[in-house]
Amino acid sequence: YHGGTLEPDDFDTGHDGKTLADWMAEEEVVLARLTEAEFVAVRFYTSSSFSKINRPLRQEVRPHPWAMVVYLLDRGIKKLRAVQAQVNPQAFAGETTLWRGMKNLAVDVKEFAEFGGTEMAPMSTTTNEEVARHYAAS
Repeated sequence: YHGGTLEPDDFDTGHDGKTLADWMAEEEVVLARLTEAEFVAVRFYTSSSFSKINRPLRQEVRPHPWAMVVYLLDRGIKKLRAVQAQVNPQAFAGETTLWRGMKNLAVDVKEFAEFGGTEMAPMSTTTNEEVARHYAAS
């Protein structure tokens, strides 16, 4: 969820009536051996509730108020990455440019080159630069 107005094709198109059991039978979920809790954490993060996870991580709140959800999300993402590596090893090992639409941000390029940077929370990215530009302008 991008935080803006949801268009008809933005979220969950074609999933009407899908149950947890249906989701757990999906090929990627089975290959990843996701638990129901891991799957629910991943799906929850993709909803408009992502800020409940990201905000405390970015603000370095300790302990995180939803620490178990963060833990399950982390495990689920790692398991799904491993599936992608197994299903399509050439693409997984290849170089991919990812874009992130951000606004009202200034970067000290010299400092970044010297020290790098890490985002403490999960964040959405896209392989499509125009999509990132759209969200940066919103």
